[in-house]
Amino acid sequence: MLAYRLAPVLGGGKPAELISFSPGDPGLFKAWKRRGSSLVESWGLETFALRERADCACVVIYDEESLCGGLADPRSIRMLKSLGYASLEAASWKERLRCRFQGECPHELGLFLGIPYGDVREFIAQEGTNYLFQGYWKVYERPDEARALFADFDRRKDAAIRGWLAESSGARTL
Repeated sequence: MLAYRLAPVLGGGKPAELISFSPGDPGLFKAWKRRGSSLVESWGLETFALRERADCACVVIYDEESLCGGLADPRSIRMLKSLGYASLEAASWKERLRCRFQGECPHELGLFLGIPYGDVREFIAQEGTNYLFQGYWKVYERPDEARALFADFDRRKDAAIRGWLAESSGARTL
């Protein structure tokens, strides 16, 4: 499941992914607690919990270099500063995002997940309506670029599944 969900991040097409481990699947949450973060770190990614309780968690899994590069857009910096992000150093933005996440999911989270600035801005302005189409997110601008990116994410996820199936069938024949 992690390789599938993180395939766009692992392939460099997306800086981060938000994964919710819910009480509805306690086995998955226990597996994450037991060895999920060490597995993710072995892939060169970082993690931090936006919210964590005894039976569930919302975790951001990210590639630090890719995330920092994506947040370097001056428009994103202005938006984040207007929302109280004093700095885009990891310790600072993590703490601010965690605080804002305690209420409801803050829309600027999209910037951290690699959603283009224009789509985040318009999602906020349009209150989630009047979008051109919906894929991995609601698209308001540059639909052709978004479709190409979504197709790339799908290809990466398909490759992750094929790799897992190949490993699984190989293990059975040993």
